[in-house]
Amino acid sequence: MNERELTRMAQGLGRAAADGLDVERTAAAVTARLRAERVRHRPRPVARWLALAAGFAVLLAGTAVTFGDHGAVPRVQPVALAPGLDDLSPAELGELLDSLQWQAPVSLDVGTTLGELDGTQLEELLALMEG
Repeated sequence: MNERELTRMAQGLGRAAADGLDVERTAAAVTARLRAERVRHRPRPVARWLALAAGFAVLLAGTAVTFGDHGAVPRVQPVALAPGLDDLSPAELGELLDSLQWQAPVSLDVGTTLGELDGTQLEELLALMEG
């Protein structure tokens, strides 16, 4: 048997199956079955609302887990507003502030000295002094 004979036999089988098929009756049976299943499996309105509420709850919980505060403080790299100040020691920064002859808007009763301020606080203080 060669390929041509196999092809001819397959076409004959397909033709015989197609000739024996009642297309109209098959289409009517499939349509009736689909209608019956649609009526049988029709979701109730309460179940639909319950499913929507459950989906919303899952979405809300996922958002809380994804964007919620997990107690971890993110590390933020400080951005130097005045790059030359990064190299100065606290004592040198204190001398710089004293040389500006400006009254700091901090009460002296607070108990905080310039040496206790971190770099960000000192930069904010300098920015306030510069106006």
